[in-house]
Amino acid sequence: MIFIIILILNSGNNMITKKCLKILNNINIKKIFNIIKKINYFSLHKKNCCNSIVNLEKYQLEYHNISFQEKKNGITNIKWHSLNDFLIMLEKNIRLQKKNKNLLQKKIDIYLKQLIFVKKNEMIWKFLLKKMKDTFLLNNEIQEQEQLEEMNLLFCVKNVM
Repeated sequence: MIFIIILILNSGNNMITKKCLKILNNINIKKIFNIIKKINYFSLHKKNCCNSIVNLEKYQLEYHNISFQEKKNGITNIKWHSLNDFLIMLEKNIRLQKKNKNLLQKKIDIYLKQLIFVKKNEMIWKFLLKKMKDTFLLNNEIQEQEQLEEMNLLFCVKNVM
């Protein structure tokens, strides 16, 4: 199974183009969820950026920490150090609380509001997480995730400064 996302990064403000948003909207949310879990949060090394399609599997990925905190009555303070940790936690909460939509919505709202993105591609991850949230709240049941047999992730990149 091959999943392809094309993301065009502008060198100035890293805004996603309308074409990219359209492509992302057409991709099944479960595929997005699996892709994000697999690749975590990354940016291309500057030397690997070019104006043509780049196969990321050929290059080393640069990972960045993402942290957010959840506080309950000023007592609980939890830190998640990567997007992968965040998604594992989110998936676990969805399975446990899918019967209680109000509670689930509140928890996801907290997670999304307190998630702090760093480095590049901030808008991409905000968009994907919002799409995940909307999809999860619309579905009565969350199906078990399919295993990815094969994934080839391609990015069309403009010079990232």
